[in-house]
Amino acid sequence: MRIRKHSRSGLFLIELMIAIAFFAMTTAVFLQAFAKSNAISREAENLFQAQKLCSSVAEILGGADQDAEEQAVATGQNTGDADESNQYDSGQFFLQELQQYFPELETAESGASIYYDGNWKICRAEDGVYVISAAWQQDGEMWNVTVGAGEVNVSQTAAGQSSIYQLTLRLYRPEAEGGVS
Repeated sequence: MRIRKHSRSGLFLIELMIAIAFFAMTTAVFLQAFAKSNAISREAENLFQAQKLCSSVAEILGGADQDAEEQAVATGQNTGDADESNQYDSGQFFLQELQQYFPELETAESGASIYYDGNWKICRAEDGVYVISAAWQQDGEMWNVTVGAGEVNVSQTAAGQSSIYQLTLRLYRPEAEGGVS
């Protein structure tokens, strides 16, 4: 009678299958972690760009009146003209200052919007992925100014944006109430 020896190849095959399954599960976990880190990195970049651009717009709006006053003094114009008080009442000086820096600006009744593509380059509203919006409202001698950045949501109206970053300013403008500058 022959005694048959069992080879160890069956056991080796099972060990190999277990090792392959372990590495496949580990790879799946790591791929999910890499995908999540990429999304977090993209969100951080968007927040950085939004913060930078909102701060720039806020600085422009904060200095809008000072620039107009300096220009009027340099050209010898009277800063108390009736046209200028109307300009202060409507907030047009904000719009004029923004248009100097952002000619692609889209205006609204008491605000403006600047559209950016996916790489944060200025573009038309139709091509916009992100938007920087500025809105202002007069409150006596104060102006309440809100500057925000968000993603443009095509399925909703212009008000339907997901917010990334927002700044709120209160600017003192004594000219709005006929005060002295």
